[in-house]
Amino acid sequence: MSKYDSLTNFLLGQPPGPVTMTFTQVNTLLGFCIPAAARKYQVWWANETDQNTRHRQCHSWLNANRKASADLKHGVVIVDRGTESISFVILDQIIICTKAISRV
Repeated sequence: MSKYDSLTNFLLGQPPGPVTMTFTQVNTLLGFCIPAAARKYQVWWANETDQNTRHRQCHSWLNANRKASADLKHGVVIVDRGTESISFVILDQIIICTKAISRV
């Protein structure tokens, strides 16, 4: 059992496609504040598949078959399925997500 299980369960219940959340929404979902490192360092949102990683939070989205990409400047994370490259475009304070799907 992980303190991030509520995030996994939430993501498992979502339809296919990207799930966009502010860091505040992640805090609310988890019931506690994500650490300051999550707001400062991209590595906190890394998609590490090593079961022995010290970044245990990544299992919360990986166990839901998703990968995370964070926009630290705007405090937003997008979790999506597959091997996708996600970029952020800011227009008039609205965050627009675009993704390039890599086909193998």
